[in-house]
Amino acid sequence: MIYKGFALSVLIGAPLVVVAVQTLLPAPQPVAANQAEAAPQTGAPMVAPVPQTPAYAPPPAPDAIVPAGQPMAGAGQPMLTPGSTPPAAPPAAATPTPAAPAAAPSEPMNF
Repeated sequence: MIYKGFALSVLIGAPLVVVAVQTLLPAPQPVAANQAEAAPQTGAPMVAPVPQTPAYAPPPAPDAIVPAGQPMAGAGQPMLTPGSTPPAAPPAAATPTPAAPAAAPSEPMNF
């Protein structure tokens, strides 16, 4: 119901907005053209050259099919089954040690 009201207001309101903008904005002034500029040109029109595209060459056929690799461990098995526990998380990396504080610069920095 709300969509019908919105559609009706757009169908009625949009033309009213256009008419209001056209009446408030000044109309563009017609351009006064010289007779020399308005005269049609008698020469042939300029034609831009079309660049030649290279001929299509299909990619070469591979000599032998290279295997893409081994499937992942557990591929094809269901992720979770009812009553099962989630898989164990991989072992965490060793906790990093905090870096030693930087030594004070021997000379002051000028910015």
